[in-house]
Amino acid sequence: MSKELIEGQEYFDGEPVSLYEMRVVGSALMDEVDAAPLSTGDQITLLLTVRLSDPKFSHIRKTGELKRTNSAKIESLVPLDNEQAKYLYDLLKVDVEGVNSFFVDVEPPEVHQSTESFSL
Repeated sequence: MSKELIEGQEYFDGEPVSLYEMRVVGSALMDEVDAAPLSTGDQITLLLTVRLSDPKFSHIRKTGELKRTNSAKIESLVPLDNEQAKYLYDLLKVDVEGVNSFFVDVEPPEVHQSTESFSL
């Protein structure tokens, strides 16, 4: 099996690769200040550093297209606040709905902490 890159087109065993997929696996600890306010359904932007493993190649049954799938293991995870995420995507000229495309500037919900203790 051989992989070649010719004028920006990737070939695997002489066949052009037309689809690419990235799978990210693993987890990373987060600081309490970033993780505590998160709720189900929240949209968050993460800056990830990952390490790639060997790619896997497969054919799409319906179309016959050759697909390369890379798996990546998380090495570092940094949550970005809304303004950092918007700035980064604007800088990259990428529109992401809810971040910089139809961006709605809302105040984060207040977190109420009880000073009462309880026991089970």
